[in-house]
Amino acid sequence: MKQNNENIKEEKEIIERLKKSLLNKKSIVEFKIGKENCLIYVLTKDWAGLVDAVAGLLHRRKFNLKFIKGEVLEEDIASLVIEIEFKNQEEKKNFVRQKEEIKRKIELVSEYDPGMTEILKSGMIKVEKFKETLSLLFEKTKDKSEDYRQGILKEIEKFFASRSWSYIDERKSEDLARQILTNYELQMEVKEKGEIAVNIENVKTSREHLTCITVAWWDRFLYLDFLLDILREVLPNFKRKFDKLFTTPEGITVIRLEITDENDNPIPSNKHAFIENYIKTHLKKVTLPPPEKVRISPEMVGRVLIPRLIEETRKTSIPHVYFILSGSTREYFYIKTVFVTRNSKEHYVKNLLQILKNNENVSVASIKPPTRSDGMEINIVDLRASRKNLPSYEEFYREIKDIFKKVLGNYRDFDEGMRQLEIKNLEEIMKILYSYDADQNDIKKFFYSLDEFYRVSTKPKELSRAFKFMWETLKSSVAEGGGFKLAKKHLKQSSLLCITGRGADKFFESLIEHIYEGENYILKFEEFGITTYLIILSKKGEKLKDKEIDTILQNVSIKF
Repeated sequence: MKQNNENIKEEKEIIERLKKSLLNKKSIVEFKIGKENCLIYVLTKDWAGLVDAVAGLLHRRKFNLKFIKGEVLEEDIASLVIEIEFKNQEEKKNFVRQKEEIKRKIELVSEYDPGMTEILKSGMIKVEKFKETLSLLFEKTKDKSEDYRQGILKEIEKFFASRSWSYIDERKSEDLARQILTNYELQMEVKEKGEIAVNIENVKTSREHLTCITVAWWDRFLYLDFLLDILREVLPNFKRKFDKLFTTPEGITVIRLEITDENDNPIPSNKHAFIENYIKTHLKKVTLPPPEKVRISPEMVGRVLIPRLIEETRKTSIPHVYFILSGSTREYFYIKTVFVTRNSKEHYVKNLLQILKNNENVSVASIKPPTRSDGMEINIVDLRASRKNLPSYEEFYREIKDIFKKVLGNYRDFDEGMRQLEIKNLEEIMKILYSYDADQNDIKKFFYSLDEFYRVSTKPKELSRAFKFMWETLKSSVAEGGGFKLAKKHLKQSSLLCITGRGADKFFESLIEHIYEGENYILKFEEFGITTYLIILSKKGEKLKDKEIDTILQNVSIKF
């Protein structure tokens, strides 16, 4: 933009006019759209990072910033004049379409907030460390092929995008480069050799001295739960300081664990080789599917739940949310969230993702694109929560509710009464089984692995009997070295089949084809390295007859 006398005079007049309008506002933004450009005038309180915040917002929308001029006026008021140059008419139309949203966003980011300075500082730390780490990686791989170097580039991008700024800031660039290179090389090792790849090293951060364990293997075999259990066998009192898990498109899972001993010291390096061999040897023995994750019936969600949520949202004009616990392990809770809102310009899923970026406990497992029907928007998001800081479902549920309060504002939990009844049932079951020979975590794991409607509608005494039956069958298998066991039991309102031990998976696959449709629930349970299936059968709210169960079992092609 040429700054001739006419331009300068016009600019001063606009700024003076906007200053008068600023009296009752925190910031003010005005656009002047020309044939091939747009001038943006911003007035707000002056603060360090203002230019970066506004320019960054426009850059992210891929507009070409030709000119930026900043000036501090009296009384700590700052003015910005920004010129956007349009490459063509299509880009101009695109800008005009977004104009009101861009204006709102500029007003929002330009308002001073003490936390903004720290956020921008953290961003600069990340950029600085990124550049340093990238330079080190390219130096270390200068003799490698172009494909290899491109792979490293993708790895560093993913790495920095998924780590907090504090994690980056506390570590030297050299250590970050070595970690990224290790991640990539272990993936290559699994691809080429098809074997478990493990690396262990001690690393000093600005706060502590850690032992870092990185393990890579095929995703169908490698789970954090299993790795932690194996590690506890050789380091029973270790402390988890940090863990990260990701799976590549090729199906390779990489787990990074950062730990110390019980006294916050790193594990001596002379023990690393033993731990590495122990992990490799024992992970090979564990080729089971992940601990129980209950299948949520698409029919229940699509035909029953969503229409009810739509109906209630339409009646009240308040967003409705339904939380379905779809599984639990020793390390995680898995929850499916279904929420219905009226169509609006709000990007609820985008807001949810933004909030979860800074949440250490809850992350997104999967997202379905929103669907719209008759003025309503339906979203389904699967979440995963670490039990490290949220060990009980009650704590997890409170955390999820707070998150959705931030996303949706005032909303209704579609069936909070059901949730309260669920918690009450669990407490009752824990009392009934208080003196029983089973760990409380295993009882909770069993309870939350049951179908949600079953665990709420069934009496605690009935559920306690079901657990004891399953547990006794599992213990009898353990006593015989994991031998196959098949047992049946009748309760007041249902019949139970329990399958456990070697061959349980194959037997179940054959059995499931012969179980008729009805009020049936299937629970898959993993403990002591053994797979157990509990099948709950009923017909019209009544238990089955022995003859009906025998007929089902006779049809199974696999015999033991």
